[in-house]
Amino acid sequence: MNKIQTERLVLCPYTKSDFEEFATLRGDKRVMEYMVGGVMTRVQALETFEAYLTAWQTSGLGMWAIWDAATLNYVGECGFWDRGGEVGLTVRYLLHKKYWGKGLAGDAVNAAVKFGFETAGLTSLSAVALNSNARSCSILERLGMTVINENHQGIEGFRHYVLSLNETGFGRYDKLG
Repeated sequence: MNKIQTERLVLCPYTKSDFEEFATLRGDKRVMEYMVGGVMTRVQALETFEAYLTAWQTSGLGMWAIWDAATLNYVGECGFWDRGGEVGLTVRYLLHKKYWGKGLAGDAVNAAVKFGFETAGLTSLSAVALNSNARSCSILERLGMTVINENHQGIEGFRHYVLSLNETGFGRYDKLG
């Protein structure tokens, strides 16, 4: 069922019972500070959540809920989202503030990318991040992603990153963390 377990995390595709956790995460002003669009209302969160559920059914890839392996507390989300257009399939992640600075985002992204390349057969990925979000940019750059545009969608400092399987030496993502 596309569940991923690391030493510290369990990543599972979202289920309907995860909505309250998801809505709380997406409604947190501090957590959503660097997300284009900002804080979501419950209605917006429900629309996004339902799209996440549908993505797994239609494409076999999507966003995972991240759970702390020791406590089973909800940590956040990580996975793949098709942004369409020139960006296409992106890796994305978002964690509750209390989990910031512990290397968990790097662990989750590493596990997701490994799954994408080794299990799902992906050959390339994109990501987008505001350069003011130094932690996120650092994760993407340690992963081996390359900035191809500094002003994506006309937003100054909105970086568009890419990662190709043949550029990684297949396994560089294992060094993230």
